[in-house]
Amino acid sequence: IKGECMKNLIVYYSYTGNTKKVAEEIAKKINGTLCPLTLKEDYTKDYDALVNEMESSNNENNQPELKDLNVSLDEFDRVFVLTPVWWYTLSCPVNTFLHQNNLEGKEVILVSTNAGWLGETFENMKKLVKGKVLGTINCEFNNDVWQNKDEVDSKLQTLHLI
Repeated sequence: IKGECMKNLIVYYSYTGNTKKVAEEIAKKINGTLCPLTLKEDYTKDYDALVNEMESSNNENNQPELKDLNVSLDEFDRVFVLTPVWWYTLSCPVNTFLHQNNLEGKEVILVSTNAGWLGETFENMKKLVKGKVLGTINCEFNNDVWQNKDEVDSKLQTLHLI
């Protein structure tokens, strides 16, 4: 089924803004609805402090409380799930989303943003997804500059979404 026939939701968490850039780009290309994950209690704005905190606590049990999505997952056929890579795996807010939401019966595309250290991000996300994972897209950034922007078009074409 071509991308324009299905309703697309782009769920993402972005701390520095890079993942948001990717989410917006995908939404434009496939006519998708953006759905940012927001925390009930925001993380510190001190990047180094957050990195130190996440290094010691990023595991399956780290599921910060999220605000309501303001969309019904039932309305969407396909869900893109975007996460920054934190310590070689998915971010804690995306971990919460995947634990709390059943994506069974949906086509799921997993997307990561990172500085070149993907680790086990996609493997760990796939364990949590109750649904059909169509594919993965890895977006690399260097000093907030998107290094492989053409990767999104290439993957979306391969998946027959554009």
